[in-house]
Amino acid sequence: MSVAMNWRLKNPKFLLTLPPMQFTNDELIRPDGCLAVAYLDASLTKAGFYSEILDMNVGDKNDTLKDTFFNQIPITPKFVRIGMSQDKILKKVANFDVFGFSSVFTQQTSRCFEISNLIKTNFPEKIIIGGGVNSRNLKNHFFKNDFDIIFNSEAEKSLVDFAKYLDCGSPSLSKIEGISYMADNKMQTNPARNIIQNLD
Repeated sequence: MSVAMNWRLKNPKFLLTLPPMQFTNDELIRPDGCLAVAYLDASLTKAGFYSEILDMNVGDKNDTLKDTFFNQIPITPKFVRIGMSQDKILKKVANFDVFGFSSVFTQQTSRCFEISNLIKTNFPEKIIIGGGVNSRNLKNHFFKNDFDIIFNSEAEKSLVDFAKYLDCGSPSLSKIEGISYMADNKMQTNPARNIIQNLD
């Protein structure tokens, strides 16, 4: 776990991700379809920060679906994993500073932890953030698996504030609405007042 108060990154680069998924042997393999990372990418881009999206189930333009989405790797006698290999993921993440995970399905939690642990083991200085109902309700598990920040509410504004915090230290971490983080081995949770009413 990082010491959140000491982060400073001029012009931080964000990679917003959908981690690989797992399915039972007899289950239909299907895409995630979550739009959260697209909204967050747009918010960061509009604010002038560099952001990319990576669906680790299909990879990027250098990958083929045969090697990712249709490549079922057994992880237990009952479950298979689809998506990019760990080697390819490590090559892709090397040039980014912050990794955002959308976690909305509890059955995919172990894949989130697979990638968070992979990144921190190889790049301990990288920052890992999570959002979605699953990470919000299982915060302790996510913090124990190398997540640094959990966004507990709509993050379009809070994520931009976090990027500004990394870039120049303002606003302070304690002023960013709707986030949880570890400080002095205790979980700190800032109130969420940032609900967006006007969706236009």
